[in-house]
Amino acid sequence: MDKIFVNDTVDLVLNTGKDVSTYTTYLIKYEDPDNINSRWVSAICPASNLCLRSTVQFNKSGLWKVQAYVSKIGERFHGIRCDVKVYPQLALTTTLPPTTAAPTTLPPTTAP
Repeated sequence: MDKIFVNDTVDLVLNTGKDVSTYTTYLIKYEDPDNINSRWVSAICPASNLCLRSTVQFNKSGLWKVQAYVSKIGERFHGIRCDVKVYPQLALTTTLPPTTAAPTTLPPTTAP
């Protein structure tokens, strides 16, 4: 897995180890580095009925805990919890370049 940085758009895929095609609710639950819990709506991954997929952005650096969750009437299932390390971005100021190019030759000189 490549490193994930704050506010990168990530295609998060979690393998549940179970065919989830008969379920009706698909979520990826998470706990952020500040211990705040929430969820992302997800879907079955087109490549496998064992995986849930969601396109997400991690808005804080640190260790995130993520877990697949599916349900249908009378049945709920959680996948194994995974940890995702999110790295801070470099704090670089972006500025626009000058609109005119710097001269590449010396201007003509006149002899005294």
